[in-house]
Order: sequence, then structure tokens, then C-alpha cells
Amino acid sequence: MDKYKCLVVDQEMLIDDIYSLWVEAPELVSAAHSGQFVSVYSADKSRLLPRPISICDLDKEKGRLRLVYRIAGAGTLEFSSLKAGDSVDILGPLGNGYDMNCEKPVLLGGGIGIPPMLRLARELRDKGISKENLSVVLGYRDAAFLLEEFQEIATVYITSDNGAVGIKGNVIDGIKEYNVTGDMVFSCGPTPMLRAVKAFSEESGIRAQLSLEEKMACGVGACLACVCESTEVDDHSKVVIAYDERYRYHMIFPDNNLDPDYVSDVYQMAENSVGNDLIFHPELIPEGDEQHERIRRACEKLGIEYARKEI
Repeated sequence: MDKYKCLVVDQEMLIDDIYSLWVEAPELVSAAHSGQFVSVYSADKSRLLPRPISICDLDKEKGRLRLVYRIAGAGTLEFSSLKAGDSVDILGPLGNGYDMNCEKPVLLGGGIGIPPMLRLARELRDKGISKENLSVVLGYRDAAFLLEEFQEIATVYITSDNGAVGIKGNVIDGIKEYNVTGDMVFSCGPTPMLRAVKAFSEESGIRAQLSLEEKMACGVGACLACVCESTEVDDHSKVVIAYDERYRYHMIFPDNNLDPDYVSDVYQMAENSVGNDLIFHPELIPEGDEQHERIRRACEKLGIEYARKEI
């Protein structure tokens, strides 16, 4: 994982607000595989955080990376104006990817969770999975994209929210309607869809791997901004959240790293970046824990308000 200045090769709009971007990034591409993502940086320095975008495809021979993304804000709107010959800073590859130990995979992609399924489908095909044994169920909002590329390598079933393409419903409706079966489910999409996939997996007994859509900051697991609640308990289960009430800016620290000097240094950087007072919200650490005193001292050192408050 490293940060690269990448040359834009080509960009096109697939459907309204959905763009396909190809960039040259030989070193990044050589290390990347399906299920991973990259962080794309804005040229506007007022936008501090990069935008995480899943890897849609890789051209290993030419060293090219393909990103298919939706315009969702100022950052992605900026990316949509990139043209051949421009450059863009990209950090990656990030994330772990999938375990492809299966013989009859079922790929479920919903919305902007569809693009990463394309690279996974190609790698499963290259692994020897036939088109007949490689099922892909795509859940669109109201218009299809990347459909022909999927159809070249897999058996494809289509659903959409309003029935404009395929059957009306979600990917689970598609699985049931078309009686799709397999020995492993791979899925990427919005959280409600992934909850439905989890329930389907438990009901059917088919194992499932889910790529979660989460807001991210660093993209490498250091800041813990993308921590998700899970049934397992580890060092990420107890965190301290700092929160800027005016700009909804927050940083998260594992409780075993709350050395006052460490926290103070990091918050000094945060203050310099954001230019506002930050408020600690240590509501996730039990009352009376010695960590509270350590946090209070760090806050006092910086002049940051110390508050125990739900957010």
C-alpha cells in the first residue's frame, strides 16, 4: 500500500451520475486484487480526506486501474471532470479482499456495490469457474450499467427498485425468483441489502462474505472511523470519540492508546486542520475507569472541553 500520482487514461459517463475512470498505476495494480479499494485524493486542499472507491477492474498487462463511482458530493463531482492526461493522487490497494475457495459462487451487487463484483467475477473465471457455475445477481436503482461486461463471463440475473430493468425487487428477491443456488455468496451494497443477505445466508446455510459500505477517513484502519459493531470483541470494540458539534468532525482512539501526550499531539494536528474546538465524548468507557482521568488531563492540556455525552 502506497500513494501514487496516477495518469488518467480515459473517463466516460455510463449512466446519469455513474462514471468509469481508468488510470495508469502499474505498481498499485500489480499488488491489487478483487474486493479491495483505493482512496482517491481531491486536488482541492480544503478537502482533507480522500474518497474511498472500490476497485472495479484491473488490467495487469497495461498496469491500469478502473474505478466506477457515483457522484455523491463535491469530491466525486470533482473526479467526474478528470480527463485523459490529467493526474490524480491515489492511495492503495487497501482492504483484504475475498476468500475465493468455492466451486459455485453467487455474486450479489447492489447499486454502487455492483462495480467491485466485476473484478471478482473475472478472477473467479480465471480460477476455472465456468459461466454456468458463476451466478451474478445485480440490483439496480432504475438503469443498468456494466451489464454487458458481466454477461460475457457469468450467468446474470437483474433486479431494480422500480422494475425498469429485470424484475422489481432487490437481489434477494432475484435469488428467490430465479432459484439461484451456490456454495458461497459474495456481496457488496448498502447496509439494508447486506442485512438481508446475512439473513438469507443463515436461512439457506450458504456461507456469505460481505463487503461493508462505511464512511472512512484514513482507509488503513488507524483512525477507526469505520469501526462496525460485531459479535466479536477485540481492541476495536472500545473506542473514544472526539466530536465537533458544528462541523460533525470526529476522531476515534482505541482505549489502550490513550496516553495524554499522544492524544494531545493528535488533537493539536486536528485543531490545526479544522480550526475549531473539539469535544471529547468518552461515553464508551465505563464511568469510573482510570481512562477518564487520562482523557481529562489531555483535554485540559489543549483547552478542549471534556464531556460525557451521547452522540
